[in-house]
Amino acid sequence: MKKYRKILLTIIAAVLFVPNIVFAASGTLAVSSASTGVVGNQLTVTVTMSSSTPIGSWEFDVSYDKSYLQLTSSTAESGGTHAVNYSGSGGVKSKSYTYKFKVLKSGSTTIRVTSSDVYAYNDESNMSMSNGSKTVTLKTQEEIEASYSKDAYLKSLGVEGYSVTPEFDKEKYEYSLEVENSVEKVTINARVNDSNASLTGTGEKTLVEGPNKFEIVVTAQKGNSLTYTLTVTRKELDPIKVSVGNKELSIIRRKDNLPTELTGMVETTVKYGEDEIPALHSDITNITVVGVKNESGDVFTYVFENGKVLRPYIELTYDSKGIIPVNIENNNDFKNYIVKEIEIKGNTYKALVIKDDAEYAIIEGIDATTADSGIYTYYITDGTLMPYNDEESDYYKNQINMYRYIILGGIGVIILLLLIIIFRKPSKKKKAEKEEPDLVEEIKIEEVKEEPKKAKKKSKLQSLLYDEEPEEDEVEEVPSGNTEKINGLLEKIENDKKEPRREMKKSIEDELDDDTFIKTKKINLDEIAETKSSDVEEEPELSKRELKRLAKEEKRRAKKESKEQKKLLDRDEF
Repeated sequence: MKKYRKILLTIIAAVLFVPNIVFAASGTLAVSSASTGVVGNQLTVTVTMSSSTPIGSWEFDVSYDKSYLQLTSSTAESGGTHAVNYSGSGGVKSKSYTYKFKVLKSGSTTIRVTSSDVYAYNDESNMSMSNGSKTVTLKTQEEIEASYSKDAYLKSLGVEGYSVTPEFDKEKYEYSLEVENSVEKVTINARVNDSNASLTGTGEKTLVEGPNKFEIVVTAQKGNSLTYTLTVTRKELDPIKVSVGNKELSIIRRKDNLPTELTGMVETTVKYGEDEIPALHSDITNITVVGVKNESGDVFTYVFENGKVLRPYIELTYDSKGIIPVNIENNNDFKNYIVKEIEIKGNTYKALVIKDDAEYAIIEGIDATTADSGIYTYYITDGTLMPYNDEESDYYKNQINMYRYIILGGIGVIILLLLIIIFRKPSKKKKAEKEEPDLVEEIKIEEVKEEPKKAKKKSKLQSLLYDEEPEEDEVEEVPSGNTEKINGLLEKIENDKKEPRREMKKSIEDELDDDTFIKTKKINLDEIAETKSSDVEEEPELSKRELKRLAKEEKRRAKKESKEQKKLLDRDEF
């Protein structure tokens, strides 16, 4: 009996506690992010805690490989990877945290939730949580681009309700289709061969009479592209062909195909032969235009006068005004410019340019709102238009004139200097220098009381005075008796270098006490020695070295005195 009671109690206890075990609260901690990260860029990771029952409190960690990722910001309470918090009244069923990482290198890494501890709000029981993770492939931008697809083909191409010619082939790029004149619109459908490629040029298209060319462009993920061309020809009602210049054109016969953006133009009709065709007319400029198209279906407007299609009509826009360019007739006001034909919106006009490769041109234009003619600056590179600035032009003209005057003035100065050099007269100073006798080299001795004696051989002393080596048969010995007096004379001359010349001559005459006197600025010591040889007691002959030294000193003194005399002459002359 006791045995059965024990079994019964066990069964009752099991029944009471089983619900708590089976229906214990649970939840998930999911990790989400992009599947690929780029080295150097940011990777955002979100951890979301959720449960079907209210959550009272929670705590968990997020782990990652620091060699691949660097945490830069976090919405966790700690500002890092550890999250811990509790809920207010009623608890929460979902809570998200955001973590931002910088990708450091290529490879594969996993971000996961670890060490989670979550409690239910109602009974504070420990909830069973499923901790999630996310594996991310990390690549450089070059590695990612290298994996891009180069597929830029179409998978299909067609026009809704029609068949194109030829049958579609992804490697054929030109197709055509013809529809009746009543068809005004068609819808182009196409699909790309690679889902990563992009597509432009499809959808509903408006048709004009004649050919209508449409381009469908496919751009691959890699960046390369292919262009498919579809030409839809809308049949014309008795097309009117005209020839303008060397162009073959067709006149547009439906007014809804005429351009609508022309300034001040209103719809009208004109007669071309027997046919009435739509046209546009401006009462301000008194210009009428008709629409024409070329063989490719491109539409243009041409001036229509006296029943003829004459020339292209285009408008340029400036300050919300339509400006009609016309050929410039002359350049009398722009003498530094040349006439050149330039292209404006596919048409040729005569304009003025400063040089052949100029970036802008001067054109003439008519204001479509006032019919006034004006001069404009047209920028060839981008097709923009501005009113011509006279002030700017005058500035450049003045600059050119200034440079011209500078160049001419410089040439004039050079010519004047050349003329002065060629025709100038010798200065008085140079003339005086030319006429002045050489005081160093010229020696004159004049006798007053006696006739000049017969020229004698040069003495040894005389030769030394003038740095001349006498020939052996011409050398005379200096009388030894005159040696002392000559030496005294040389010493006196040396000491009286600064004495005026006439006082020096007087002193020498008194001392020599003979019938000769010095008339010029040099002394013939040889004759002085000969004249006084009888009165001088013979002494030993001077050495050759000593005589040469004395002669050189005398020559230096004479040169210095000559320079001083020149300075005096220059000063007197000045």
